[in-house]
Amino acid sequence: MHTFKQQYVKTRKPHICWGCATEFPKGETMKHIEQVSDGKFISSYWCDVCLEYINRYYRIDEDGYEYGSILKNDEEEWLEIKAELEKAAT
Repeated sequence: MHTFKQQYVKTRKPHICWGCATEFPKGETMKHIEQVSDGKFISSYWCDVCLEYINRYYRIDEDGYEYGSILKNDEEEWLEIKAELEKAAT
């Protein structure tokens, strides 16, 4: 897989986070990632909670990111990270 573009964007329409499959309303800041894998273009949006989860627990060279898998596979830890980030934002 080759990542050729990644940036934080303020969304102009609702988007679903690839990691947790949660829909975020327009106006949210999300990370937009564009990749090519096996000749196929992949565009995904990621929320801060999933990005922090990945930073803490995923090994990029060993773990894959299936749609919705972060929240589905470890909801308790995902919710803890969400609470931490919300507390830090206040």
